[in-house]
Amino acid sequence: MSKDKVFGVEVVTPDATLQFEITNKTVGDELFQQVIKTTGLREEWFFDLQYTNSKNLPCWLKRHKKVLSQDVPRVLPIPFELKVKFYPEDVEEEVFQPATLMSFFYHVHKLIVSQELFCTAKDAVHLASLSLQTQFGDYTPETCPKGYFAASEFLPPRIIAQHTISSQQWEDQVTSLYKQHKNLFPDEAAMAYLKQAQDLDMYGISYFEIRNKKGTRLFVGVDAMGLNIYSFNDKLKPKIQFPWREIKSISYHDKKFTIKPHEQSSREFVILAPQVEMNKHMLQLCIGNHELFTRRREPDTMQVQQMRAEATELKERRNADRLRFIRETQARRRAEKSEKKLADKLKRVKEQASKSRQEMLQTKEQAMMLETKVEAAEVAMGQLLEQAQLADDHLQRTLEEKSRTDEEKEMHRMAAEQAQKQVEKLAAIHQQQQEEAAELKRLLAAAREAERQARQELELSRATSAATSVTSEAPDFRDFDMADVIVEEGDDGPQFVRRNTHIADQLKGLSEHLASLQVPSELTEEDLNYQRAQEEGESKFDTLTRISQGTTTHRVAFFEEL
Repeated sequence: MSKDKVFGVEVVTPDATLQFEITNKTVGDELFQQVIKTTGLREEWFFDLQYTNSKNLPCWLKRHKKVLSQDVPRVLPIPFELKVKFYPEDVEEEVFQPATLMSFFYHVHKLIVSQELFCTAKDAVHLASLSLQTQFGDYTPETCPKGYFAASEFLPPRIIAQHTISSQQWEDQVTSLYKQHKNLFPDEAAMAYLKQAQDLDMYGISYFEIRNKKGTRLFVGVDAMGLNIYSFNDKLKPKIQFPWREIKSISYHDKKFTIKPHEQSSREFVILAPQVEMNKHMLQLCIGNHELFTRRREPDTMQVQQMRAEATELKERRNADRLRFIRETQARRRAEKSEKKLADKLKRVKEQASKSRQEMLQTKEQAMMLETKVEAAEVAMGQLLEQAQLADDHLQRTLEEKSRTDEEKEMHRMAAEQAQKQVEKLAAIHQQQQEEAAELKRLLAAAREAERQARQELELSRATSAATSVTSEAPDFRDFDMADVIVEEGDDGPQFVRRNTHIADQLKGLSEHLASLQVPSELTEEDLNYQRAQEEGESKFDTLTRISQGTTTHRVAFFEEL
């Protein structure tokens, strides 16, 4: 019995390149299941394997056929790419697994940066900030030094070329928003990214160039809701929509793609494709999207129910963790503020005590100097008194002598009185210095007591902070997702605001700023189409609602007359 020949296969996924082996008997679904098992993608219905055929056109691997019987590249290893094939109607309601979410994130991020998915400058900057949070976590100056942001890896080249902004200015604009996403888990940031992206006009749409019976060049867009018809020069604003609920069957023969509506009064209509391969590709997307559209409107399978329950449990657990973190943050910031006040008070008391000690030392030095002067004055006074006594004795002895005059006796008397006054003055100053020194000793003792009390208050504050960090009160955010909470420091302590409201205000100013720096000559046809749509004041969802109104018959007739 001959052994089957083995062939190498290389599958590129959003975050890795995988190697597999197949035989000439391996069918597409067997290879796909190997890839799904390796990547851990449980929501496999959104994905498929794509290759480039011999005509250089992208093709989806047919699950029921042998891999080697299809028009896959004849090189080894055979290259495939795991890609998003179908999009959810609402990513938050249909994507539950982190692996699926991250695959969608990388896929859409690539489409935006490569300019396959149109977005405005404001949206591009906002999405870039969410991409940074998804890939690198919270912003910190250490992990994000100056020059960390590579604009070409996060912004479409068209956006960069259309604005007179330096690389550093782009970094500043994106970083300003990046900081607002603090405390978002990577998968939460990825979900926020996709929720923002799914509002873009071209999100989730596969475009094919077609013609109607009149030969008018048009585009048909296949998405989760149905078929949209676009004029050839505007992929942003559809002209007509045919929802899946109105379509009964789809088929093709050669280059004719036939659509049969449910409405009995409406006739089937034909789309003309330039190539048969395009009809094959378009039919696969139509069938898959129609199946998912129908499945969404049926009760969830056990597998989906389980994933939904797991996602809900994870969200509740994270909300509880985030609420606890917010409470601890609030308690810590209050304690830090109180501790800072007490530390400032302790510093002032220490400064006062140091000043009092210095003044007391100066007073002691002055007192010692005065004591020395007093002692010297007392010695001089004794000498003067002794001299006065000798002079008096001599006066008595020579009273009879005529040589001693009255003037000499008066001079001796005045000198004795002056010496007595000097001694009394020095004694008074010495007494004053002693009184000042006693007062300074009292002030120093009071300062030391105040310092001791301040230290006790500081230690008590630290102990109280540790004991109440978890039980401190915080606002009640049970009515909404805690991922929508931002903690900011205000004049009266921590302030809690809704993240989306805060960012919306910032984006408004960003939009005006970017508009003032736009280079009109660099605007593309898509930019001009978007500007015209904005001037008309009609949003994407307003347009979709309008173009799906009326009967199918009326819309078919409108399509054929385009």
